[in-house]
Amino acid sequence: MRNLEIQSTPQSHDISIDSPLLVIDCENTPELPSNFRRSDDSYRILDGPLPTRSGLERLRASAARQFSGLDLAITLKRLSGSVCVVDLRQEPHGFIDGKPVSWYGLRNWTYAEKSDEEIAELEKRLIAQLNAAEEARVHLITHKTGGCIDQSLAQTIPVERAETERELLKRLGIEYVRFFVTDHHHPNPRWVDEFIRLVRGREEDSWLHFHCRSGLGRTSTFMVLNDIILNAQTVSLDDIIRRHDLLGSKNLFQVSDSKDKLWRYHLGAERKSFLKEFYAYMRRQGGDEGPSWQEWVEAVGGV
Repeated sequence: MRNLEIQSTPQSHDISIDSPLLVIDCENTPELPSNFRRSDDSYRILDGPLPTRSGLERLRASAARQFSGLDLAITLKRLSGSVCVVDLRQEPHGFIDGKPVSWYGLRNWTYAEKSDEEIAELEKRLIAQLNAAEEARVHLITHKTGGCIDQSLAQTIPVERAETERELLKRLGIEYVRFFVTDHHHPNPRWVDEFIRLVRGREEDSWLHFHCRSGLGRTSTFMVLNDIILNAQTVSLDDIIRRHDLLGSKNLFQVSDSKDKLWRYHLGAERKSFLKEFYAYMRRQGGDEGPSWQEWVEAVGGV
């Protein structure tokens, strides 16, 4: 069997959108993953006027960064009922002997122009290449500037079993759903409509566990979307945004205008507008009747 080197890269480098690195997303350790939170947790700050908790018990959801093989078991012990893992990562990713890895390009946007089907097929091929090797060269990101990796620690690790997230969870008997969302962006209309159907079709004892790479941007967005779908008729959007911030999500209405991160500012502003329009849609639409989100977006000329 041949030795696989994904990419030979010095510790200090510039990475282009066309040359993704195989990176370690986190270590495979038996501890609760960072940015873990449940929708029914206590607020982390209790000073001043607090947003209502009305409807939080209906959400039955949790979130965190990408899990590893070992910390998944710790996570599952903190959840309730029948668990469905909701994977929000567009970029190809998988596991090498339980260690989560992914192919990371500039701002994690390498695959933004590819179809979901193309990405899924590419991911299978990349995992197959890992399985055909005895070892793989991987990188631990140590510093990024403007979404570009400029420092990483390279190491070669043995490969006994590589698998996709779907394969790992199927092996463990855990339900899995994936929405291919580009990092730093809000989801496209197709995935929003699919997510609405998922939330409205859930069994009473079901539990959704969301993750992206860090457990913040895309994950916070879907935690908020879940809340809007179930509670827009009775809870204000400001309270929904604030309470998820107090539960440990990213405050999606705090958009940084730092000059060195203008690309983040524009995407954050777009996501904020998207959430406002989606809240208006759910307030107007209410039940199952009415236009789909795709139809609504086309009617208003986009968001």
